[in-house]
Amino acid sequence: MNVHVTCRHMELTPSLKNHVEDKVEKLKRYLKDPIDCHVILFVEKIRHSCEITINSPHFSATALECSDNMYASIDSAVHKMERQLKKHKEIVKSHHNKSHDKAQNDEMEAPFF
Repeated sequence: MNVHVTCRHMELTPSLKNHVEDKVEKLKRYLKDPIDCHVILFVEKIRHSCEITINSPHFSATALECSDNMYASIDSAVHKMERQLKKHKEIVKSHHNKSHDKAQNDEMEAPFF
């Protein structure tokens, strides 16, 4: 997983970068393909926002969260992205099971000669 962290209107501290990398690393288990992850951290007045964009060959998703604390924004955005990836994984898994079930039903309905 390639993680790129960009900060706007603030300075990226090593502890903030480590926190982002630790949290985003958990998302790796939901996708098989090599993925690119771009995290944008920005401050607008009192709002601390975190935007996470994940791009893989067959899937892309974006999560944006705002709060008054940057660490809370990162945690919320990662949680939101995790829900999207879980939903995507369930859709792929159920689609795969439908085709497998249909193949089994076709075999059972085939006449015996």
